[in-house]
Amino acid sequence: MSIYQKILVALDGSEESFNALRYAINFGKKLKAEVLALTVVQLKGEVSSALSLFLGMEDLFKKGAESILKKQKP
Repeated sequence: MSIYQKILVALDGSEESFNALRYAINFGKKLKAEVLALTVVQLKGEVSSALSLFLGMEDLFKKGAESILKKQKP
């Protein structure tokens, strides 16, 4: 068993982050490690009040994150 069982790759939508993911996938295959992709949703003007966090903002956050993750499918 390899010392590495999971590899976490952060995606920010840049080409460099997708290159890192491709490298991690290849590296993970060699090590038989699970590769996880993570992206972070940046809050800007979308959140106008604390109440808006509970009223449909989850869908907005998911859409932003999913658009980054969909750009790079193995």
